[in-house]
Amino acid sequence: MPAMHIQDTYKMTIRNLCQKAYTKAPINKDKGINEACVMTCVQMIGEKWSGVMIDQDIFYEKAIENLAIRPDCYVNNYDRLLTAFIGYRTMPDIDWNFSHDMKDLKTQLNRENPVICFLGGHAVLAIDIIDDYNAEPKHVTVVDPKFSGGKAVYAMDTAKIKRLGFYK
Repeated sequence: MPAMHIQDTYKMTIRNLCQKAYTKAPINKDKGINEACVMTCVQMIGEKWSGVMIDQDIFYEKAIENLAIRPDCYVNNYDRLLTAFIGYRTMPDIDWNFSHDMKDLKTQLNRENPVICFLGGHAVLAIDIIDDYNAEPKHVTVVDPKFSGGKAVYAMDTAKIKRLGFYK
């Protein structure tokens, strides 16, 4: 089982997963890591909603079986990616949405709904608003799947975000 670190925020509990822990996923030799950042964020969301933790390699294999991802971790279908969690009583009905509006970031985080922030070549999971007095937040707390442990959770400027992805 990969190393686990529980991150408690004011609003929700998210297990800090590192994309490097998907040992069965192909490695990008140029970068030295596999590119599973989006899949990792979706797994954290699924675990938050269902209350069930799944080993990362098992999640990867199920995602391949369900045709939710390509072997290189590129996501084909966001809704199908959560199939491993469907069937647990706590799992809500979901629909995947994209947005460019930072007001959606605030709305979703106020609902305790984590948001995947696409940064252009990488993705992080936003879990809390730092400056919630702004209609469009300027800073959020994120879990970065490039890292594990304490380095993974930090404050990020929302100006870095190119696009948002979230389940509704």
